[in-house]
Amino acid sequence: MVSLVIGDLVVHLCGVLDATLAGDVPGERRVVVPTSGRSDTDPFQADAVTLLIVNVEEDRLLRPPNPHERRDESGVSTVAPDLRLDLHMLLVARFARYDQSWTALSSLLRYFQTHPVVDRITDPALPDGIDRLAFTLHTLSLAEQAQLWGFLRTAYLPSLAYRVSMLTFTDTTPTARPLVTERRLDLAHIPGRDS
Repeated sequence: MVSLVIGDLVVHLCGVLDATLAGDVPGERRVVVPTSGRSDTDPFQADAVTLLIVNVEEDRLLRPPNPHERRDESGVSTVAPDLRLDLHMLLVARFARYDQSWTALSSLLRYFQTHPVVDRITDPALPDGIDRLAFTLHTLSLAEQAQLWGFLRTAYLPSLAYRVSMLTFTDTTPTARPLVTERRLDLAHIPGRDS
């Protein structure tokens, strides 16, 4: 379920961002995802912006008090608690001319500046399971950039990093758990300790 929703979100964002670049960048597909099975190690397509999810992490700030269970409406059975994820998205521009790369990234930066939060009202085409997204520009230090580009095994290319927040996965399938019907308390005396 989680991978399906994240995959749908990536495809949706590619479409939205591709439409954003339509007036500024020539070409049929301006925002793409890395293709697997390429013979070279460079995942970035020429004359396009590549959208890449470089990390997924749990948002622990909004975690419920009991992170291991949540009662459903009937109060009898339990379902797994909501899982809130933050995605770290990297947008990499690779064009023949350096200024074209920054023109494309500037257009995307302008889009996220004017749409910092996207919900079903502002974007009714959001994939099922996603009600709201918040985009925050994530500035990487020089050391973090060096580590990231080393991990990607390529030279630095013009890029923007964003944190995509409020991606919530809710378990809707209750799992019956046995009710506690008996309490048991065992006390033991520890030699050498005074009570």
